[in-house]
Amino acid sequence: GDARLIADGNTTGPPNYNVATAQAFDGTNFYWDLRPQNGMPFWNVWQISVAGGVVQKLADLPIPTGPNVNWTMLGTSAYGVLIAYENFPQVGAYLVPPGGGTPQVLPSPPRAGSDADNDLLGTSSTEVLWETAGVDPVTGGNLITLRLTDVAGPGGPTVREFWPDHPANFTPYGVYSWSGGDDGSWLISGFEPFDDGATHGSLWLVDADGRDRRIGCDPNVGDGPGIVTAALATPTAIYAAVGSSAGGLFDYRIVQLGR
Repeated sequence: GDARLIADGNTTGPPNYNVATAQAFDGTNFYWDLRPQNGMPFWNVWQISVAGGVVQKLADLPIPTGPNVNWTMLGTSAYGVLIAYENFPQVGAYLVPPGGGTPQVLPSPPRAGSDADNDLLGTSSTEVLWETAGVDPVTGGNLITLRLTDVAGPGGPTVREFWPDHPANFTPYGVYSWSGGDDGSWLISGFEPFDDGATHGSLWLVDADGRDRRIGCDPNVGDGPGIVTAALATPTAIYAAVGSSAGGLFDYRIVQLGR
């Protein structure tokens, strides 16, 4: 049928120099962050009811120091609007109170040094998943540490290590991890070499205690191993969109994986 406009945020112009780079929907309200396409003289978070009404600016966000922000992600919960960002090689996150107000700066991984980078992997309603990638001083190989910022801890927001026993040869792919459900599990996509001598895209399901299971891998190899670009978890299955450029053409496939 014909498309029908249900809400107009009316926050981008004219002229339309501002972009909504991250969005979230809680079943009632739609949320997004707004910042210019070039540079960051401002950065803020907005909300509108999908039933109609007036757009509301919830907060002006502190502008991170250093390079321009290149990734943002939003999550919503009873704690407020959780927004995480990456301005390579650093990361950070804020929590905007329900209904708007002064953002709280959340704990995040320590600043990376000259031989390491911090990356944003994903957000859930109450957590942010980070990766710190560096060089192992002993082996010279990749040294990857995963951490979670949790806003729902009993003592307030904390940052802690997550999945310390992940396979050493698995490399998570930035901003392509997702909540596995309300049980605190995570779907983490990335690349890993297999016994055939090739690197494959794979998807891991990791529960809140760090117990893991590889639930799928892409058979494509060569210049275009598949990578999961979107995933949706249900209590019984995982649905994933897999993108690949194998064969010289980029294509997407939708697959269903068991939990």
